Amino acid sequence: MPTYGTTDRCTGGTASANAVYGIDHADHAVANDGNASYWYATSGPCWWKYDFGAGVAWRISKLIMQCANIVTKCGVKNFTVQGSNNDSDYTTLYTGITVNNNNEQTFTWTNKVSYRYIKINVIDDWDATGYALIGEVQMFEGIYPSTGFILFIN
Repeated sequence: MPTYGTTDRCTGGTASANAVYGIDHADHAVANDGNASYWYATSGPCWWKYDFGAGVAWRISKLIMQCANIVTKCGVKNFTVQGSNNDSDYTTLYTGITVNNNNEQTFTWTNKVSYRYIKINVIDDWDATGYALIGEVQMFEGIYPSTGFILFIN
């Protein structure tokens, strides 16, 4: 397993989603405001995506996600994390399930490929209402030890 960087890579890019309810836009999930604002979608399954920007790609291997604090149950249950460099062909990096609460939750996986786009696909929610509520998303790069060797010729 890798170690993880300490810099949240969800800065300077663009958040988007395939569904939004009212004023609760996708960028609210990366506002770093202590879960005061959130992304809210009322039609599921749905997705939330982060574009790091042209010429920027990271080996995202750690996700910290917190459901919106307006509910006591989590607005995300089963989900996948996918990466892409062209925003059309996605590779599944992680498949997971949240704990049914609104506490900050951490998910880790092995990923040695840098991606420009990271997408969270919300498959369902704990209330089976089709609502997705994400209060905070943070993503961190995996740091992998070198697997090569150095050859010394004497």
